[in-house]
Amino acid sequence: MVYRNENIIKILPDFIANQIAAGEVVQRPESVVKELVENSIDSGATEIAVVVRNAGKGLIHIIDNGCGMSKENLELSIKRHATSKIESQKDLEAIKSLGFRGEALASITSVAHVEIITRSENDKFGYKLISEPNKVPVIDEVNSNKGTQILVKNLFYNVPARRKFLKSNMSEFKAISETMIKFALSFPSIRFTFYDDDNLIFDLNASDLETRIVATLGNAVKDLLIPLEYEEENIKVYGFIGKPFLAKQNSSNQYLFLNERTIKNRYLNHAIMSCYEELLEEKRFPFYVLFLEIDHNNIDINVHPQKHEVKFENDRLIYNIVKNAVMTTLREVNLIPEFKIDTELNYSPFKIERNINDKPLIVNRETGEILEESHNNRNSSFNYRQDRSYSKYDNLENKNELSPDLGAVFNSNEDQSFEYLLIDDRFVIVKEQEHLLVIYKRRAYQRIYYEYLLNTFNNKQTKSQDLLFPDEIKLEKKQLAILKRQSDNLKDYGFVIDFNDESVIVSSVPEIIQNGNIKSIIERISNNFIDTEHVDREELHEYIAKIIAISINLNINENKSKSELKKLYLDLFSCQNPQHSPTGKLTSYTISYSELEKKFRL
Repeated sequence: MVYRNENIIKILPDFIANQIAAGEVVQRPESVVKELVENSIDSGATEIAVVVRNAGKGLIHIIDNGCGMSKENLELSIKRHATSKIESQKDLEAIKSLGFRGEALASITSVAHVEIITRSENDKFGYKLISEPNKVPVIDEVNSNKGTQILVKNLFYNVPARRKFLKSNMSEFKAISETMIKFALSFPSIRFTFYDDDNLIFDLNASDLETRIVATLGNAVKDLLIPLEYEEENIKVYGFIGKPFLAKQNSSNQYLFLNERTIKNRYLNHAIMSCYEELLEEKRFPFYVLFLEIDHNNIDINVHPQKHEVKFENDRLIYNIVKNAVMTTLREVNLIPEFKIDTELNYSPFKIERNINDKPLIVNRETGEILEESHNNRNSSFNYRQDRSYSKYDNLENKNELSPDLGAVFNSNEDQSFEYLLIDDRFVIVKEQEHLLVIYKRRAYQRIYYEYLLNTFNNKQTKSQDLLFPDEIKLEKKQLAILKRQSDNLKDYGFVIDFNDESVIVSSVPEIIQNGNIKSIIERISNNFIDTEHVDREELHEYIAKIIAISINLNINENKSKSELKKLYLDLFSCQNPQHSPTGKLTSYTISYSELEKKFRL
């Protein structure tokens, strides 16, 4: 390597090095607030006040009642790599404090005017440090309370390029406010006071977590919180998740903390979101305030200057534990109610039992008559519900005594009433004992197809149909790579695919896809697989089943006869989750007669 000038490589002056470091640690006023509040928490403070003016560009004032600093420590505090929290490599491998890099104050003092007033418990007097960039700091003795005050004025005044790229006051204040909310939620035992100029934003006294959530996020969440507490493999998950009504169109009400530190982790977010899939409509985000407690030796928080990101020793284990915690909690509170259709239609005198050869038999529970299951009544090569044989339904007491093979009852000679009205070929209104049930046909079929697909896959009964002409679909290289890795999973469902440099070539598809848009299905599958690195095989197949079910083209002008609509009705409510489509949208809606009477004021 040849240089034109032998003296081209130089050691940067400290103030330049500090400004470069500031570019990583101090990106905006919110970064200053975050670093300084973290220091206050690490100091053992039980009360922390934050005041910002001009969205933090003019002034950031942090006051705490923590341990404070001696004069010697105050002098060292603004130097690079000075820290009271790390002494050895062993400490770095198990970081327990929020701040530890020793660069925050040094970086801040290189791009702003800083004043620090502090007193430790053992000192009679306090000390004030005044620092300006590229100048020797001045320390004087002052009267002060125990703890520390830090004033940061004129942020980035000496780095005009950085100041020019700050956003509007509203945007910068919003970022500070969100950070303060995260601190308030993460440490409910600390009193937080937050001012914008002279306006009090909040004053939150020390409390339990639930009280702090309501005080911080508003009374609207009060009755919609579900407590969560779960432990597995010495990993604790606790906090609160929200009922579906709390879901929003963005992720602003999602808070995840690791050992009380706020973190961002898309895989853990995916684990939580997947539990709500069938409870929420598309593009809706559930509420949660969740804490993880993990041994500090099993995580690495030192992977990002702002310490937002984290690495786990075993990503897959953490993913599964978080998912189990949320799923278990949702099941415990019966969030998905079991839908009961009329007794007249719900009750069947028949039940399914098995003989010594494990052959299914139909038994009349009232007369004891035993009938071998007949397949002669099946008049279609594709009977999406009659062919299901979920093992969990073998014990009929688990399904309100609803026959797992309703086709046997449906095809009997019993005259079961079914009063309905079909509207616009899209909605079926069924008259029941105490209410009217409105079924959205398209979504109902999507739910039925979805569970049929899962059932045929679980029972290894999937069938393919060859395309007359193979379908070549151009995709991005990232999508092609994903499909190649998942080709075996797709084959399990009946897809036969090959690849070239720019395309995927589909020669066979699942039998159920008669009118589906194959290109759309393949694109959706590849896009959904992007965020499934830590998803188990069973969940991958649920993704495939969902995408196929919602992509099948349904002709709303078909299935209009009474027998077809009755079959739709029975098949829907023999599903595990009849109330929601695979994407979480409602399949049906009930209107009680009393509601109608209220509408008409009868």
